[in-house]
Amino acid sequence: MPRTKEPPRVAVLVGTSTGWGRSIVRGIANYANKHGPWHLWVEGAGQNERLRLPPDWAGDGIIARVADRPTVKLLDEATLPAVNVSGIVLRGADYPRVASDLAAAGRLAAEYLLDRGLRQFGYVGSSATSACPGWVTSAATTGPSRRGLPRPAAVVRCAPPPRSGDAIRNSDRR
Repeated sequence: MPRTKEPPRVAVLVGTSTGWGRSIVRGIANYANKHGPWHLWVEGAGQNERLRLPPDWAGDGIIARVADRPTVKLLDEATLPAVNVSGIVLRGADYPRVASDLAAAGRLAAEYLLDRGLRQFGYVGSSATSACPGWVTSAATTGPSRRGLPRPAAVVRCAPPPRSGDAIRNSDRR
């Protein structure tokens, strides 16, 4: 139960080694500054490092990137309210989620390109959590555009991101 006289203590378990993670932490800090005060404890960890709470931490809640089983176990054992900021879906990790709707973002991007007459375009990104399904759904649509004109289907190619070093090797071939 949250304390009534002290600001809430919230742990932020989001790796800070990526721009995405830093932007999530920055957004939480901005929210806490505007609606707080909150006492934030931020776990500064790399992308593949385990996130953990400090020993004997007595907080009121946790905001976490729930992307693996060890994080689910940590949150279950903490028995505190938790919010998931990851788009990754894990069976049994039924925490409230705040995440982008990547399929909707993909649909918007595809509609934007289609409305400008493009009929061939691609998406490069992780297929597990990508906007590509939204692109494909929108591009396959042959219904009317926003202007009421028939819209032909487009060709969409989805590709995984290059592995480290691939872009350098491919640019050497030119």
